[in-house]
Amino acid sequence: MRPGRETTTDADGRRARTGRATRRVVLCWLVWVSAVWGIAALAGRHLPPEEPHPHPRTATEVLSTWDGRHYAHIARNGYSSEGVGRLRWAFFPLFPALARVAGGRSHAPVAGLLIAQLCALGAALLLHREERDSAGGEPPGLLADPAFWLLAGPCSFFLGALYPESLFLLLSISLTAALRRGRAGPAAAAGFLAGLARPTALTLPALAAPALLDRLRRGAGGALPLLLAATAPFAGIAAYVFWVGAALDDPLGYTWIQGFWGHRMTVPFLPLARDAAGLVGLDAAFGAPSRVPVGEAALRLLSTSGVLALLAAGWRKLDAADRAYLVVSIVFLHAQEPASATPRHEMALFPVYRLLARTDLGRLRAALAALFALSQALLLVRHASWLWVS
Repeated sequence: MRPGRETTTDADGRRARTGRATRRVVLCWLVWVSAVWGIAALAGRHLPPEEPHPHPRTATEVLSTWDGRHYAHIARNGYSSEGVGRLRWAFFPLFPALARVAGGRSHAPVAGLLIAQLCALGAALLLHREERDSAGGEPPGLLADPAFWLLAGPCSFFLGALYPESLFLLLSISLTAALRRGRAGPAAAAGFLAGLARPTALTLPALAAPALLDRLRRGAGGALPLLLAATAPFAGIAAYVFWVGAALDDPLGYTWIQGFWGHRMTVPFLPLARDAAGLVGLDAAFGAPSRVPVGEAALRLLSTSGVLALLAAGWRKLDAADRAYLVVSIVFLHAQEPASATPRHEMALFPVYRLLARTDLGRLRAALAALFALSQALLLVRHASWLWVS
């Protein structure tokens, strides 16, 4: 057989494998999204929630519990500068705005759910493509695919609920993908939009920091576009904070609203240490008991210790941008109180899924995947019943 013929055959085989792998990601997403809707429908019909919430409920209502109520209200009615309605300015605007545009006032919650779930698909496909490209174009196997672990994670049902997590995740991955291809403009656009989606976009500049510092050190060109891309998330957040200040006629309006919800910065990992002490009866060591229930504290410790263990074991399996982002994000998340949301926020740290895909777990991979999927179903049931929120 001629060499040219062999090359053509190899290319055709790789394209076929790539197509099958992409379809597999879509199939995994279809299974996941069907499970999320199915569990929500069953929970709404057969599991009475904590009082005073109504029963029965539709699947849309179940997937719009907790913070989802606020996003649904904003999508339907916009923000208010009167009374308790002012407190909803704590929720960033991009996700509810998209839901309103897509579904109008009447169907905004359903539209928001579909947007969230499609963003989860987009994030999974983008993670899959990035992993394939890093391996020289060869698609990963199912359990070596970050997209699979993204959908299987214990808290991944939030990606299908009326929350902005999947939108933020998609924008974060888009930002880093654009940076790796040297496309500062798309990276800046993704970063700015991420800044309008969640305040945790404060940590996204860490993705650009290693490349920017390297260019400045070497005196290479192109530092200014990269600097603009790095600061774009700050610009998005600042634009919203200024908007809140103007709407409430108070430059510090966003700050006092966060304070009303009880959000404040503290010493990094102090809340986590307080939780750990509370689990073994040593609350007095920190002067005040943990405000997080025992079950939630245990879940937080398990989630964070798992992420830190993966990071320690797979440090060299990530590039400098992923490492910087993961470290900065973990420190930032664990310097906030109340700290009950860290499992959900850690779920949005996409390098974790790369670590899960690249770490050699041997025969434990399949067992861990099954455990994750079961945990996700159980946590979704508790979330739907108003028993637990991350």
